[in-house]
Amino acid sequence: MSTLAPNRDEILAALAPFCSDVPPDILQDFVGRMDQEYFRRFHPETIARHVHLAALLTPDQPCKLAI
Repeated sequence: MSTLAPNRDEILAALAPFCSDVPPDILQDFVGRMDQEYFRRFHPETIARHVHLAALLTPDQPCKLAI
């Protein structure tokens, strides 16, 4: 993993192939809310898994757990 965090556009481009089934506004919101340290620590595949879980959240189901 790099010690330099990529910029927002690079992050979105790296995640796009893994998140084609996630609405763009959810992906953009997720990336916009996360700290740059998060993107330095996790690979795009792992982040995409997190995005998919976040996309399932609703007011009636405010959390998800993946094991």
